Amino acid sequence: MLDLSALVLPGTCLWSAAIVLVRHWQGAGAQSYAWYALPLGATALYLIYFSFLVHQSRGGR
Repeated sequence: MLDLSALVLPGTCLWSAAIVLVRHWQGAGAQSYAWYALPLGATALYLIYFSFLVHQSRGGR
């Protein structure tokens, strides 16, 4: 799962940039820029998952 994040996290950056570009070309407003938060959310979820794994590997200490 952690190996997959090496592809998923950069992929979310590309995906959000593509969404913003397409929305801009379609004439969307400034709200489309909220898609730039997608990589931040994915990174936060990754860090939560990683800290959970570290906590488990230490036996709950």
